[in-house]
Amino acid sequence: MKHIIYIAVVAVTIIWGTQSIQAQRGREAAMASANTTNTTRATSPKNANVTKATTNALDISLAEPPVIEVKEIFESMSEGKRPGVKVNVPGANPIQVINSWKHYLRNYDVKSKSRRGEIFSDNATIEQLSDEVVDIYTKVEAYQGGVLVKSFFRINQAYVSDKLMPDQFEVVANLMRNFAVTETANTLKEQLALKESELLELHNKRDLLQMEASDLQSDVQLYNIALKETEKQLKNNTRKQEQTSKKAEKQIAAIEQLRLNLQSVLTPSATGKKSAAKKTTDLAKSKAKKTLAKKSSKSNKNRRQRERADQ
Repeated sequence: MKHIIYIAVVAVTIIWGTQSIQAQRGREAAMASANTTNTTRATSPKNANVTKATTNALDISLAEPPVIEVKEIFESMSEGKRPGVKVNVPGANPIQVINSWKHYLRNYDVKSKSRRGEIFSDNATIEQLSDEVVDIYTKVEAYQGGVLVKSFFRINQAYVSDKLMPDQFEVVANLMRNFAVTETANTLKEQLALKESELLELHNKRDLLQMEASDLQSDVQLYNIALKETEKQLKNNTRKQEQTSKKAEKQIAAIEQLRLNLQSVLTPSATGKKSAAKKTTDLAKSKAKKTLAKKSSKSNKNRRQRERADQ
């Protein structure tokens, strides 16, 4: 009878709610929540189906959590093709699993060493398994979803199998399962701590962004006030420009008129010259008439004096 044990591993997801940014430097504290979703359906670690979970009123799609399977195998190892036990450790690292396996077997008063691609543990004392010492051969192999641990337990040159030693097989199956559960839990705890640390960093970053956004909103409000005031000043400036332009036009007209008047004064016109010449001519004529009259009067006087003399 093949012995398969399914263990559902806790799947942890962390979410935070979205927050609105308040105006005038208002901000809300970041909220984070961790929620655990258990499933009763066991699947192979290679087939990650999707299940729906409702967390804090948010619909989140969660992958089916990994499971741990323990089952009998019949494979080649350093001593030939032998029966053994295989267990998967989801999400684990091969090097870490090797170190953890060696440390785990210390509970059975045995030291382990690596040789020919295997971990050999000589003369282990496992009371539940046998009164005799047990030799354990282990191979650690990586696969896409984690690590496979394949162990072969030898008691007095006989390898433990489900068919020949069902009671002993139950013991080694539990031993392998306990190791896989512990190792998987430790791996998930490390991953959870890392994700929570990353989440805290995201919260801090979001807080800073919210503070920056609040400052920017305040700046926008100040800029809008300044913009309205500037538009008002621009409008007033335009009005004053129009008024000044009209005054300048009048001033130019006045200047041109003064220039014209000045030029007219400094440079007489042809009509002005003709009038001056006429006045000069008339004056000359008047003087000539006066001179002629004087001469005529004198001549008449002399003539009368001669006439008197002749009488």
